[in-house]
Amino acid sequence: MRRTLFCLTIIGLVAIFAAGCPKKQTTPIEESVTAEDGSGTGSAAGGAGATRPIEEMPPQQEPFAEEPLSEGSGADAAGAGRAGALPLETVYFEYDSDELSSAAMAVLERNAAWMRANAGTRVLIEGNTDERGTLEYNLSLGARRANAVRNQLIRLGIPAAQLETISFGEDQPADAGHDEAAWAQNRRCDFTEAR
Repeated sequence: MRRTLFCLTIIGLVAIFAAGCPKKQTTPIEESVTAEDGSGTGSAAGGAGATRPIEEMPPQQEPFAEEPLSEGSGADAAGAGRAGALPLETVYFEYDSDELSSAAMAVLERNAAWMRANAGTRVLIEGNTDERGTLEYNLSLGARRANAVRNQLIRLGIPAAQLETISFGEDQPADAGHDEAAWAQNRRCDFTEAR
């Protein structure tokens, strides 16, 4: 009986002590992630002010060696005026594709020539997508695009140690519009100096 009474007393004291301790204050974190259904514009109603936090993927250490490299299409100067911008041309892609087009291959040949002449410069290949699709899918597609570009540059003789990749998905649009012309500018890989 004494043992039972002692145990109940201890349990009662623990319960009183636990109830009397102040609870840790928690503050809810506001998120600006918009709901997506994977087929629309990827922004909430009113879309213009909706933003998402940038989630960087770690630099890829190994390229997707067995993936077919394909499409791209374009030759605009990359991010003039952006911090870390290099005098390299942007590579563009078709909708939902990581394949390099013949136009993209030509751009990469010119970029590779610059990289060979500037062998001390480490280059960050930034994969981007348009706003259509889910956040996760677009981060993955941006990574596949950056790796396709990296693989081709390695084939053109650029040392792998000179190249890094990152995916921004849809978080860094070149054109904030919500039509095909804007989306075509956002399906791209830019080149900046790696830190």
